[in-house]
Amino acid sequence: MSQGPQFLQVLSGHHAGAQAALPQDGKVLIGSGADATIMLTDDGIDALHVELDCSDNVIRLRALNADVKIFGLAVQVNQVYELPTGSLISLHRVQLQTTGGEPCSPAMVRQAERTFLGRYARTKMLLRLSRRALRDPRAIGLGVLVLAAGIWLAQTSLPVPNRPAQTSLQRLFPNVVNTVDAASGNRMYSGYVETQSQLSQLTVRAWADGPAPIIRVFAIEDIQQNLAEFSAKYLRHVTVTHDVPGSFIVTSIPAPQSPRALEPDLGQLARAARREIAGVQQVRFVIAAGEPEPTITQPLFSTGMNLLQTRHARFLIDRSGAPFFNGAQTTIGVVMALSPCSADILRNQELARYQIRLAHLKEPSCG
Repeated sequence: MSQGPQFLQVLSGHHAGAQAALPQDGKVLIGSGADATIMLTDDGIDALHVELDCSDNVIRLRALNADVKIFGLAVQVNQVYELPTGSLISLHRVQLQTTGGEPCSPAMVRQAERTFLGRYARTKMLLRLSRRALRDPRAIGLGVLVLAAGIWLAQTSLPVPNRPAQTSLQRLFPNVVNTVDAASGNRMYSGYVETQSQLSQLTVRAWADGPAPIIRVFAIEDIQQNLAEFSAKYLRHVTVTHDVPGSFIVTSIPAPQSPRALEPDLGQLARAARREIAGVQQVRFVIAAGEPEPTITQPLFSTGMNLLQTRHARFLIDRSGAPFFNGAQTTIGVVMALSPCSADILRNQELARYQIRLAHLKEPSCG
């Protein structure tokens, strides 16, 4: 069903880019003849090729010529087809599209295709969904089974409402709930599956149950990957697990302590994750006790600095004479601690703790 003003846009041919407003109530003839309401002068277009009947917020197409396809499906002459917004119509080699005035997004076109083929060519729709599943590397293992199951479901023509197969659906996808959307009357699927392959399988079964299902199901593996990528911007060595569908735990180890280090606000991270990642209902961030950072010992002279000590302070000094006290940022990292014979530096790149020691370790003060 189409809502609001409707337009017909020419996507290819001599008139590519042109757009015509469709009436709220009336008929439109498309062809190459003088009697056509919308005239197309391309080769292969009959004088009167198709008729559009616009009424009750619905666009209905009736083919007057055999060379008409909708989403690649050859239509029968004089048979009427309802067109959802975003429908792709081919008249010989000219392609048209119904729009709401603005260019249709790929998601809108896919939804229109599923709605149309689900109503008029369910088997063809299931084959297309299965081919798309086969192109997904994560679904390749189940692709053949999905294809066979889709064809079988389409050919059985079981009644849609309250069919016994619902029990089988619950057994395969225990975390998916099947209800009826109050606004549209279509079946609505909501919940979680473990993998993207299971989501593809569920999609095929949902379309076999009836046209234009509403699918609000998330793959847990996709959410875990998105959470890991999100968390890696703020935390180190992240692992993501889940206890119940929709609830996730992000575990990381603390960053090496530095005088300049700031602990992330875990509550703020959780709120941002719920806001940015679809399907996350609850998320908890846990900082686990990590292994002590490795200490790497190297001689002081290799850094180009020297260690000085007065009665009041201890500091590093470089060749230019610039002093670096505890907590200062040097060219190689942050000074973590200073002792009479060594300096601990947290290196900038590998975040490893380096112990820079004087060469004359035999002095009594160095132990």
